[in-house]
Amino acid sequence: CLGTHFRRSHNEGELFITLDLPGGRDSAEFDPLSAESLTGIEITGRASINALLKVLPALAECHVSAWPIRAGIRESRRWRGRYELSEHDILNGTSFEDGVALVTWPMEIRERATGPRLIYPTALVPAEIPLRSLRSSALDNVFTAGRCISASHRAQASIRVMGTALATGQAAGIAASEISNSGLDDSLAKAVRKALNELHPV
Repeated sequence: CLGTHFRRSHNEGELFITLDLPGGRDSAEFDPLSAESLTGIEITGRASINALLKVLPALAECHVSAWPIRAGIRESRRWRGRYELSEHDILNGTSFEDGVALVTWPMEIRERATGPRLIYPTALVPAEIPLRSLRSSALDNVFTAGRCISASHRAQASIRVMGTALATGQAAGIAASEISNSGLDDSLAKAVRKALNELHPV
């Protein structure tokens, strides 16, 4: 395991355990479309929990009341967009002319045994996510959203959370609608921002 995180439950005598598991001996071995890779993670995760119950005295009287439906995959393939959002952008609160969503979560790095490490921005303003990170580098009318947008590994550790995923999803949907209905291109980001401001006035 890369790390194990224990969290209290609202039920007396119950806790949640989160394991951070690598996809294989190295990242090149992990294939999110491979049943073998996903099965391996499931087997490793359950075996690790069962081992914890046996070796930690505090868990000697514990049992697993529920397993997750499936292992959650934090990161896999990412979009090749027209701009790759970077760690520098997140930390410095970069704004863009075609910004369509905000980044408000720190970079949550889970690569060490002591648990997640949160790296907070140095800027006092949230970074923006440009429409270019949602738009395909090769196809004018195809957009994506959520944790799969065009972003570096470390930037993805910030933008993968649900609130940001929902915001980029709405922006991508509006962009696809605008380009389909109006054929906009150069002014597409402006039209998306206008629509978002009308839906969510400040």
